[in-house]
Amino acid sequence: MRRYACIFAVMIIVVLSFAKAEEAPTILFRGNEWGASFDDVKSSFPVEIQWYSLEPDSSFSVLDHMLGNHKRYYDGHVCCYTSAASYSLKDFEVAGYDISYVQLRFAYVPDENGLIVEDAEHTALYYAKYRIDCRNTLTVFKDLKSKLDTLYGDISVKSWPEYSFTETYLTWYAEDGTMVSLMQSFGRSNPFIEIMYGFSGGDDLLDAARDALAYGESLISPTNYNGL
Repeated sequence: MRRYACIFAVMIIVVLSFAKAEEAPTILFRGNEWGASFDDVKSSFPVEIQWYSLEPDSSFSVLDHMLGNHKRYYDGHVCCYTSAASYSLKDFEVAGYDISYVQLRFAYVPDENGLIVEDAEHTALYYAKYRIDCRNTLTVFKDLKSKLDTLYGDISVKSWPEYSFTETYLTWYAEDGTMVSLMQSFGRSNPFIEIMYGFSGGDDLLDAARDALAYGESLISPTNYNGL
C-alpha cells in the first residue's frame, strides 16, 4: 500500500510540474502579438505620442539585443526601427515610472512575390524597449525586478556584456521563446534602466527578410541573363 501511495505522490508532482510549465505566461510587448505590424503596435500607445518615420536599419540578433552582445549581425535593408523621444512621452508611464525613450524594431515581411517592400504594412515586430532615465537606478532596478518576478517567476539568466563593466542584464524566458530583459546601466554621468522585449522567432523573421533581399538583388544582378 505504501508503494502505491509513493507512486501516486510522484504522479501528482509530475502532473503539477507540467501544469506549471503550461501555465508559464507568454511575454508580450503591450499585449501585441509578436510579428505584429507597426500600425498595430502603434495603436497600443496613446495617440499623442509622436513616432519618427520608419527607417531601414541593420540589427543584431534578438538575443544579442536582449543580453547586450554584439555577435550575430544582420546587415542590409532587412529590418527597420522607429522611436519616440522624451518630448512626446510626457505623462507616459510604465510600472509607475516616466519613460524617456521607446524603440520598436521590425523585420520586413516579403510580399507575395518574395520581395522586400519597405513600408509599414510589411513589418513584423521582433524587439522593443523602454528606457527610464533616473539617478537612483539601484532602487528602480530592484523594484522593477520584483514586479517582473511576480509576473514571470524567477529570472532565467543574469549576464554582463563582454564590452561593458557598467551594465547588468536580468532576463526572463517563457516556455514559448518569448522573453523580457531588465538592464541597469550605472557608473555613468547619465545612468538609466531599459526594459527590453523580444522572442526567439525574431531571428527567423530576420533570416526570411535577408533571403528575400538576396533574392531581389539576384533579379537585378549584372550576371543574370535569364530569358535574354
